[in-house]
Order: sequence, then C-alpha cells, then structure tokens
Amino acid sequence: MNFTQSIDKIPACLDTAVALASRTARAIGADGWSGETIAFTGVGASLHSSEVAARQCRARGIVAYAFSLDEMAEAGLALADRVVILSASGRSTEALDLLDKLHGTRAVAVSVRADTPLGAAVEGVIETGNALESSPSAPSFVSTFVATAILADIIAGREASDWSGLGERAGKLLAEAAGRAREQAARMARCTSIDCAAPGLLYGVAGEVALLLREAARVPAAAFGTRDYLHGPLESLEAGQGLITLGGAREAQLARDMEEAGAAVWHVGSAGEALSHSVNLAASGHPDIDALMTMLPVELFIAELSALHGHADAPFRYRQKDTKRRD
Repeated sequence: MNFTQSIDKIPACLDTAVALASRTARAIGADGWSGETIAFTGVGASLHSSEVAARQCRARGIVAYAFSLDEMAEAGLALADRVVILSASGRSTEALDLLDKLHGTRAVAVSVRADTPLGAAVEGVIETGNALESSPSAPSFVSTFVATAILADIIAGREASDWSGLGERAGKLLAEAAGRAREQAARMARCTSIDCAAPGLLYGVAGEVALLLREAARVPAAAFGTRDYLHGPLESLEAGQGLITLGGAREAQLARDMEEAGAAVWHVGSAGEALSHSVNLAASGHPDIDALMTMLPVELFIAELSALHGHADAPFRYRQKDTKRRD
C-alpha cells in the first residue's frame, strides 16, 4: 500500500484508534496518574507526536514535556515521574535503548499494538490499532494524535472528549478538500523547498508535514513555530519556494506577506478568506479535533505532490539497518 492509498484508510483508522486507545489507556491505569509529571518522547514522526501530546496534556492542567530520545538518554537523571514512549512500530532501536537509561522512571508506550519488543519491556501499551503497511503511512500520525488526546483526558480525570463520528467527519473533509489539494500541488510542484509554520498545538503537526514532504514527495522541507519563523527563517523565502501556514489570523497574514514576496503559499485553518489559496475550516469547539482536521488537507496535498514528482509508489530509498529491532 502506498502513501496515497493509506489516506483512504484514515477514517476507519481514526475510529479504531478512538475505541482501542480509550480501552487500553484505562487498562494500564492512566486514570491513576493524576499529579505526575509526564515526559513524552519519540524519534522521527513520533517526536512530532510527542510535541503534540505534551501540549494536549498541558491544556488539561497536566505538567508534561516533550523530549527527543537523545535528550532523554543523555540527561543522566530522571526527568519526570513517568515516561511515555511513542513508537508506532514498537521496534525503534533508540526507544528500546532508552529503557536502560531512565534511572528508575516508570515507562509505558503508545504503539500500534502491544506484542512488540517495546511492548514487552514497558509497564503497559496504549494501542492505536493502525497496522497498515505503508511507507510512509498517512494514518499513523493522526491515530497517535487521537490516542494521546484520549490519554490526556483520562489522566486529567475528565469525561472523554466527544470523539464520536470522528471517522465520518474526517472522510467528509477529505472528500471536500481533494480538489483544492490537487490544485495546490500543481501550483507548488516546482518549488525547490517548502516551509511549514504553525503555532501551539499545530507546531507538532507542522513537524509531521515537513517530514512527510521529505519522505513521500522528496522535497526539502522544514517546520517552524509561527513566532520563531518571524524571527529570521522567513528571510530565505522567495519565488520558487513554498510556504504552508496552519492556524488562524496571524498565519493567514504571514501567508499573504510571503505571497506578495513571490513565494507559493497555502493556508489551512481559519481567517484565510482573503487568500487566493486556502482551505478554511470551521471551528468545532474542540481544539484537538480542529488541529487534527488541519492535517488532513495537507496529507492530500502531499500525496498529489508525490504523484506529480513520480514518487507515488516509491519506497524509502535509504533504509538504515540499525533503526528497527527485528527480533
């Protein structure tokens, strides 16, 4: 299954993740973590998921941070009361190596399933159930997004957020945004690089967007927090380069400014009515769902761009032998 084909599976994968993550998070006792400091960690796409997870927790009053696996391993001391290791495959070498360097900190994982080397080594696993074999995978990030939001609700002692009908909502947006994603891919097909800027919870989403642009479309890409982007990185943007902004009014203004400078831009979120190229999303009143929905048109765009570049069915070119545990 290629990246484009995996997008079609997102609605079903989201509904599976909602049910499975809710059940497995409670089964491992996450409702008893109140008052604990939580450290989320991962590598690759899971690092961007960690950024999202920490913000989801902090929005609910939970003290939580995101660290790279390297930071956790090099710290030399316990950084939190509990570590949540994000690894979709449950086989990342770096995640498994970290377990010997946690200085007694209790650890759980968020993975597709529990029967993995990582699952066997931690206290418990919050499962997403997204077992699609695609490289890269469109549903993987959004399934983990749902799982960590549900985990945050359970830790905070809240009634689980209303995720009912999430798959249906996602399917509707994917259908509605397909044409605009195709048009935008054609506009940005010749861009030599594409930046992605976003604030807050969407910063982790921007990181995943940049990663997928590199993996699926093989376009040099980078992600920035909106305010960081304003302090220098935008200076290299010009005609022949692209910018995707995710968010609200400030990001829409940034897109307008950079379009006037000659860059190809696309804004996904709110307040983009005055822009020539945007996807305007109505607020649902649920910040997590709004952020999740922001990702979907961009995944469609990346799939279209990948096809235009001739990479629709292209596998990873540079697989490394020391990144996954095979036993």
